[in-house]
Amino acid sequence: MQCFKSYFVLFVFSLIQLTSFGQTCLPNGVEFTLQSEINTFQKIYPGCKEILGTVKISGSSITNLDSLRITKISGGLLINYTENLKNLSGLKELNSIGLELSLRSNKTLESIIGLNKLKNIGRSLNIENNTQLKELSGLNALESINGSVSVSNNINLTSIDGLSNLSSIGEDFAFYRNNKMKTLDGLQKLKSIGNDFQIFDNKSLRNLDALSNLDLIDDKSFIRISGNDSLQSIQGLSGIKESVGELKIYENPLLKNLNGLNGID
Repeated sequence: MQCFKSYFVLFVFSLIQLTSFGQTCLPNGVEFTLQSEINTFQKIYPGCKEILGTVKISGSSITNLDSLRITKISGGLLINYTENLKNLSGLKELNSIGLELSLRSNKTLESIIGLNKLKNIGRSLNIENNTQLKELSGLNALESINGSVSVSNNINLTSIDGLSNLSSIGEDFAFYRNNKMKTLDGLQKLKSIGNDFQIFDNKSLRNLDALSNLDLIDDKSFIRISGNDSLQSIQGLSGIKESVGELKIYENPLLKNLNGLNGID
């Protein structure tokens, strides 16, 4: 009888260990460069929902992320240099990223709607050089980002409405070389930026009206607005009533006045 109890206790302990393993995995992160690696992920790490390290996804082999079924990444999520990935629908359960979310140089990425449940990014958001990406729908659950936000070189981007619930950025905000963007509609709830603020080289951007609720920028910050060929108004910055470290506004040929900067010293 005593022997049976010992085996039973050992069985229960093993089951607890297996269950624990099934919830979290990969403290050193994981890199996927082949579709087969994604397809077999849940077989190799059964039940793994929370990856403790950074997840890197890249390469021409990747076509979908459907087999990942992840709810949390404690490190970063870097989806860079894919050639055949069209959407992020396989990440529809992901609600938290501890460090950076990077979407860079993905040739065929058309949609990021798979990120609809993502509520928290611990460090930074970088969306760069995704030539087929037209909008940012899929980030609507985001309310704050502790680090920086950079949106750049997305030549077909026409809407950032996906950032419609973003209210604060802990560090820098940079928006540049998104040449089809006419407005910043989608940033109406943005109230604070913790560091530098730069908007430059956006050929079609007409105004900054969507930033009318922005009222707090760090007093040591650098503000740069330059090279926006169609910019006619910066009235959207009128909510900022404080000193800043450095202010540079130049090479905006259609900008006739600086109305909107009255409160900035």
